[in-house]
Order: sequence, then C-alpha cells, then structure tokens
Amino acid sequence: MFKKMRITEEELYSYDDKVFGFSSERIGTRGYIEIYTTFREGKVSKIIKIRYLVIDTNTSYNILLG
Repeated sequence: MFKKMRITEEELYSYDDKVFGFSSERIGTRGYIEIYTTFREGKVSKIIKIRYLVIDTNTSYNILLG
C-alpha cells in the first residue's frame, strides 16, 4: 500500500520490533511512517497523526487499525 501512496523507503523510520501475524507467526517490519489521517462521521471529522507500521507480507488487507 505504501508503494501505491508513493512513499519511499527513505521516508520510513526505523522500527526493529516484530509483530504477530494472523497465524501467530512473527513478522518483521520494514519501518514506520507517521501520516495525518482524517476520520469522518456525517459532518463531523477529526484529523489525527497516526503511526503506521509497514510490514512485508501477503494479506487481503491494505491497512489494519487497532
């Protein structure tokens, strides 16, 4: 997804920890990026800076929030 957004590797911050995948395997991260993200419900919106971890794995999701 970050390639589709034209984010370069140089824009990623280092992140050395691993995350757990859906089948409990440990997945390495490529880094993270902080992006201002807009959440909207009806006419009310809020912009929050969110840290997104970039991982290199096959998944049917582009992004997971949690």
